[in-house]
Amino acid sequence: MTVPWSQQDHGADNALEPPVCPWVIGCTIPLEDSTGTVYAHLRTHGFIRRHTDRAPCPWPLCPQEMQWRNVARHILERHIQVRVQCTICGNIYTRNETLQAHMYVCMETYFNAMLAEDHQSN
Repeated sequence: MTVPWSQQDHGADNALEPPVCPWVIGCTIPLEDSTGTVYAHLRTHGFIRRHTDRAPCPWPLCPQEMQWRNVARHILERHIQVRVQCTICGNIYTRNETLQAHMYVCMETYFNAMLAEDHQSN
């Protein structure tokens, strides 16, 4: 499950709208939670660089500088605060890759606990 952190623990009735573009006044296009859509939106406002170029984060007042290939992920993790949550234990992570690595361990632990419980009840 991928949810902006600010939207977690809110019911569907109280779900917040996705953040809108902070780069151009009047741009009301919401920022979606994928790196591809963030890069596409940045390009519409003239933020075009090679992925290997070092560049400052285009988010207003952010002092970070990084390779352009990391900008969209940085925006999602730090500014929009997208988080992913383990559906088994509820742990929350900033990166899907970290969640996937966790899921292997979590699923194994969960299934071992289920087997142990089933074994004890027999």
